[in-house]
Amino acid sequence: MPVIKPFTRYVFDILTEAGWPDLVHDEPHCKLTCPLGNIVQKRGGEYILKFVYYSQEKEEYGDVVKYGELFYPKDFDIRQYLYFRKTGNYSISLAKIFKNIVNPLGRTVEKIKISSKSNNIRFLGKSLIIPQDTFLASMADAKRASIIADSYKNSTETYLANQYSRNYSSRVRKRTTYLDKGEFKFLVDRFYLKTKKNKKDYLSYLNSDDISSIEELMVQLLRDEVLSPDFIRFLDDYFIKEKLKEIISIGRQILELKTEKTNTIAAQKVVSLFNTGTISQFEGIWQKYFENYLLYLIFTYKKIFPKVELENIKGEKKYPDFIGVNHYNGLDVIEIKTHLKNILVWDRSHKNFYFSPEMSKAIVQTSNYMDAIIQRRFQSTEDERKITNFVEEENLYHPRGIIIISCTDKITTQTGKADELKRDLTKLRNSLQNITILTFDEILGIADEYIKNIAPDTVSS
Repeated sequence: MPVIKPFTRYVFDILTEAGWPDLVHDEPHCKLTCPLGNIVQKRGGEYILKFVYYSQEKEEYGDVVKYGELFYPKDFDIRQYLYFRKTGNYSISLAKIFKNIVNPLGRTVEKIKISSKSNNIRFLGKSLIIPQDTFLASMADAKRASIIADSYKNSTETYLANQYSRNYSSRVRKRTTYLDKGEFKFLVDRFYLKTKKNKKDYLSYLNSDDISSIEELMVQLLRDEVLSPDFIRFLDDYFIKEKLKEIISIGRQILELKTEKTNTIAAQKVVSLFNTGTISQFEGIWQKYFENYLLYLIFTYKKIFPKVELENIKGEKKYPDFIGVNHYNGLDVIEIKTHLKNILVWDRSHKNFYFSPEMSKAIVQTSNYMDAIIQRRFQSTEDERKITNFVEEENLYHPRGIIIISCTDKITTQTGKADELKRDLTKLRNSLQNITILTFDEILGIADEYIKNIAPDTVSS
């Protein structure tokens, strides 16, 4: 078996080989000194290792102040936990990682004492007292952290090199996954800090490419059924119960507005919920509401396009409020009015209801939009391209119109005609070809029923 050098001899040989001058090795007394004083000494049942450095350029010694002394039991072999550079300057192995593990708050430490008697890490003035078993465990963790960090560095360099190679050649490596199991958690933990309180905090670290990548990953994980059933239930609970209830609540707040003025306190309160600027026209409040939430409220759409301008449309407004693409790749033209508009007017002479001027205008307007789409009269070729990418060719020639207008107590101003109102509203709705009329409270009612029927287990009674 090889003879193990005494620790003082071990350190003396390394520093002498590195060119440190004026070292004195007193082996019988287990002491190693330099012009600044003791480097290693034995005192009672422990050794004391002082961290000093030597500058070859200045030819002088200097003291290390932070973590400058290490106390350890005499029967503890410290050498495998020390790191010596070629210059002879030395420190605890993986010192930066080790310090972050045992002293995460960065308290001032000048001495480390490895104790065989203490049970917990504690601070005594500027001394850190650490149990021997804890020291060994923390050094093992530091080693693991170093290995993983090197792995991240190598995989990151490989990934970036392959990405940049695309700038210079069409022949590139096949894209592969450069992550090992557990590495993704590292990325998520670094990003997900409790200091983030709102959307703005997250957007300080995410650009549009980051967000698109996260969205694509989430969709693929859902499709491939990778995510846990508990997490899927949480998503159901959030999007169906919490999110949709919040959306319905905002819609009902708009329904409570009794005037088209947008400068009232009640209107301004609603507008503030959209995190947008001022809205000058009352109809714009509902348009912003549906721009944000239409995909949640009418559950057959996979894509919504707002304000796609069309050619040769009579009147000032050249675009429908929304064009929706449903899951069957059909196309809907969606026109938004307000809940304060009437749908029907009472005809005293004929004893029946007919469409109000506002409703008639909306029907004609929607029909014109549908005709323009059938004839592909898109003002922008880019708009036409992005819509036709989602819509099958034959469906482009059969659009459907949806007009959202009025609410239950505003369908007409006529009172005392409940039976006639129900009869004529149904008749007039059914008389329209490819156009559906919905009231705002009907839309919110559909969402309410969706919560009750689709996710009964996630909704509290």
